[in-house]
Amino acid sequence: MDVDKPLHDLGNLPSPAEVLAADYPEWHFWRERDTGRHGDWVALHATERDRVCRAPDIPGLRTQLEKDAAGRRARRGTPAGRHTAEGPIS
Repeated sequence: MDVDKPLHDLGNLPSPAEVLAADYPEWHFWRERDTGRHGDWVALHATERDRVCRAPDIPGLRTQLEKDAAGRRARRGTPAGRHTAEGPIS
């Protein structure tokens, strides 16, 4: 970040956490606080409360969410990507 540039010139870019939340709207996100310090980032699935992912940073949390999704696809036999009842969306 250019500290000499006025904030309004930097644009309104979403944070990595906001991008992750937009990519996974069915999850709730927060950051734990441990004795006044930031802890892990946590993701809790909105309807399946036993699905919880955690990592010390946003890239790590994204990796955990991707692994969760891949594991669920593998258990259901669904390939990666977006699908409808008719097949993959291109």
